[in-house]
Amino acid sequence: MSNDVFFHRTMEILLHQYSQTKPQLHIIANYFGFKIITGTFHNNETAYVDGESETIIINGNDTFIRQRWATAFAIITLLEMKCGVIPRENIYHYAKDYNVDNNIEKNIYVSRLLIPAATIERSMRVFKTIESFSDYYQVSKTAALYRLERFFNHSNPRKNGNDDTFLKDVSSDVLGFAKNMLSLFM
Repeated sequence: MSNDVFFHRTMEILLHQYSQTKPQLHIIANYFGFKIITGTFHNNETAYVDGESETIIINGNDTFIRQRWATAFAIITLLEMKCGVIPRENIYHYAKDYNVDNNIEKNIYVSRLLIPAATIERSMRVFKTIESFSDYYQVSKTAALYRLERFFNHSNPRKNGNDDTFLKDVSSDVLGFAKNMLSLFM
């Protein structure tokens, strides 16, 4: 079995394990032997992944929501290293200068981990707005909308082949889509 296949199977098992509830990221990190600590970064860094010591350093100056996303992203990065998909090295994750296209697959795994599929429809019956939905899952509104579109359309939401465009242009069609989906469950 190739390293890539092993990684994808590991991710599917992890996602299945947390399919019914919001995951506690520190429990997942501990299970795999990863350490999570908080540090202070300057510039745009959101997280630092030390591949050798399997340590994640999260920027304590970021918002909780950004820290949560960065932690999930870093856990998945360390799993890629552990499975041999990418080399064990030290990686900075830049939030503001971040190229989404280079990490589409990883971002999809992050959104699936933080907003499990089995909980989406149930949550949409409870939460009446995208704000309350995103607050519950402790993700940004953009991340919640992205996950909802992927969940309901089972398609790549990229516009013109560019995720950056999608993320900047969340407004009209995707927001309308999310409101329509939410209205079905009210």
